Amino acid sequence: MVRPPTGRLAVANRVIREAAVSFDVAAVVRRHARRGIEAVDRVLEAVEQHHLAGHPRRVPPLPEWIVRLEQEGGLSVPAHILELTNTVRLHGALMDWQRELLDAALPGRAQLARADDEDDAHRRWLDVA
Repeated sequence: MVRPPTGRLAVANRVIREAAVSFDVAAVVRRHARRGIEAVDRVLEAVEQHHLAGHPRRVPPLPEWIVRLEQEGGLSVPAHILELTNTVRLHGALMDWQRELLDAALPGRAQLARADDEDDAHRRWLDVA
């Protein structure tokens, strides 16, 4: 009969199992977030096509756009977006919402962007000097 590990080995095994579960949960959260972000991206494309086709801008979000966000993206559309009556404002609100979803999916994203901006500024400074 095999005895379960004890002492430090038991603690190490528990930590490894907890880390594996945490990693699996994080992967599911990232996949769900990615679905939502991609759905918002597809609706943004549809709104842009709506504008390019010369359709009226003074319309609320079209039902097919809402369905795409809810069903394809697994999202619950915020009330302030559903209440919009202008596709230009809708586009801006969708961009803001997508940024929020991206920030939630990758919490360190803002710091990464700042670091990239600082690196770009440093490179421009070196080019001038």
